[in-house]
Amino acid sequence: MLYLHMVSGGSRTFYAEFQSDAGQWCISNSTGEGGSGLEGEITVQGILPPVLTHDDYNLSRERAYSDPSGMIGPPLPERPDTPDYFSYFRKSVDYWTLQYKRLNTYSTYFVQLSVEGNVSTIQWESEFLEETFFSYTGYAFQPYRFRGDDTKSDKLTFDIDYRRLLKTVSPDLTIDTALQEGMKPANGELIISLHRVPDMPFWHDGKAGGDEKKMFRKLLDRPLILVLLDQEGNRHRVQVKFPSASESDSRNALVVSRL
Repeated sequence: MLYLHMVSGGSRTFYAEFQSDAGQWCISNSTGEGGSGLEGEITVQGILPPVLTHDDYNLSRERAYSDPSGMIGPPLPERPDTPDYFSYFRKSVDYWTLQYKRLNTYSTYFVQLSVEGNVSTIQWESEFLEETFFSYTGYAFQPYRFRGDDTKSDKLTFDIDYRRLLKTVSPDLTIDTALQEGMKPANGELIISLHRVPDMPFWHDGKAGGDEKKMFRKLLDRPLILVLLDQEGNRHRVQVKFPSASESDSRNALVVSRL
């Protein structure tokens, strides 16, 4: 798809001019020899971009994995009135899908993504030195394809500095980059994965000894800054982060806002 960016709305008519090696000009809308008249013109209608607000974006959560061995209390079916998918599972993965609703009505798909800075964000449940309950994020993106291509992204991406943090504090912990079967991003869809674990040793940057490469909190406490282009040519720069750490259970959720 070709996008023409115009400085104002309204229609514009275009034609093509080509110069041969002999110096002769051929004009597409010319009625003379080599021309095709008005058939050699194209008229485009400039459309003003939408005025976007925070309300145009949404993050929807879907549970991708719960570790039954880490469950606290009786199974969920025995508590149908109070299904708590967080407190009763020490280890879980949720997929949060970012949606942009054009005119706040219908979903529009993304064709391009770039991430400014860190591609994962992290948060412990508290700032106590003995804290081990921890959350971190990854992402998977499937660019929108205008023709039939059923290839889907099958892996999650994580920040290299998060991998270095893991290697520093707990080399035995691993990252599973595989997406859950049947839950790969659809055409034009961005998924941000939220992983919750109970056994991540606490880190503060005082442990870095002044080594900037080990200032993991400085690098990874920051929100995600995402720049996306949708199928209609609109640019979106949004921020995805955990709610304020002062909020209860903030490491269980993600929020989105427009920048």
